[in-house]
Amino acid sequence: MAKLKRLEISHLRNLDQVQLSPSPQINIFFGNNGSGKTSLLEGIHLLGLGRSFRSSKTESVIQDSSQRCTIFAELRDGISVGLIKERRQSQILKLQGDRQRNWIEAARHLPLQLINAESFSLLEGGPKTRRRFLDWGVFHVEHSFIGNWRNASKCLAHRNLLIKQQRLDKLQLAAWDAEFSEAADQIDASRHRYFEFFRPLALETIKELITIDGLNLHYWRGWEESISLADALKLSLEK
Repeated sequence: MAKLKRLEISHLRNLDQVQLSPSPQINIFFGNNGSGKTSLLEGIHLLGLGRSFRSSKTESVIQDSSQRCTIFAELRDGISVGLIKERRQSQILKLQGDRQRNWIEAARHLPLQLINAESFSLLEGGPKTRRRFLDWGVFHVEHSFIGNWRNASKCLAHRNLLIKQQRLDKLQLAAWDAEFSEAADQIDASRHRYFEFFRPLALETIKELITIDGLNLHYWRGWEESISLADALKLSLEK
């Protein structure tokens, strides 16, 4: 598990210049309202995922009096991650000094799990939230997952665009269905493997908190177990 050895944040919300050497165990931040506790966690979240958990607009994290904010972290395994966010400019992310095109490798080295008031949506929200939760776990376990996920997303976008056309090209649709089904089957298998690993740990944790007779967790892939995804797509085409 990744552990922060050094953290530096500058000009992020109400944090001018912050330097920390966190404990390798548990860290507790306390202080008055508005003292920057949440902003500190937001900075770590930005560094690991490239987005804020407080706002969809990352530029809003930059102090009004500054043109940029910077976040840098050194991990205890020797890995360094740095982020520069300037106004009206793309974010610059560096891993070991090398500029990154995306957050894939940074996220692998700095895995994060945010637990806040919105975490209840995992139980109360729609299936998208639960898929995202599973996919985040799978991403850190199976490195091939992200490739399958991207391929499936691309195929699904093309398939949806094709279906919206007035005259449906069934040959093109069959081609996209075949590629989408192959990638989605790999995603389904990865999710299922991760879920079977996660389920006993989750149930044991729940038992330590509350007793609920008959409680269990089940994985449902989203289409009937008796048919393949390719067949499910054909059967639901008119719908």
